[in-house]
Amino acid sequence: MSETGVRASILVVEDEILVSGLIADILTDSGLRVAGPFRSNLESLRFLDQDRPDAAVLDFNIADGNSGPIAERLQELGVPFIVASAFPREIASGPVASALRWISKPFSEAALTEGVCACLFSVSFKS
Repeated sequence: MSETGVRASILVVEDEILVSGLIADILTDSGLRVAGPFRSNLESLRFLDQDRPDAAVLDFNIADGNSGPIAERLQELGVPFIVASAFPREIASGPVASALRWISKPFSEAALTEGVCACLFSVSFKS
């Protein structure tokens, strides 16, 4: 939580219900606000038309393809993101390949938290 009491907002894009719940629980337990979880590009891009999260956690392969369109929009907005995926980083191209970190599934709570903190830390240096 920040000095002003405002919690950072983390966009979560994950189409597997159990995994999205786990990610949301870890982030909430860390004092962060969760936007989503969203299952698709369509849902996520609609959200990004209305709101700007502080960081994001994306799965590479989601309900309607890969998360490249979301990664592209996040880059346009200047929002750092990590990818948590069972797919190797080497298969990614375009904006999604520029993720601050690529965390392999299954991931540990520490790996996810460290990745999100790295995103938030990178934002603090840009401000």
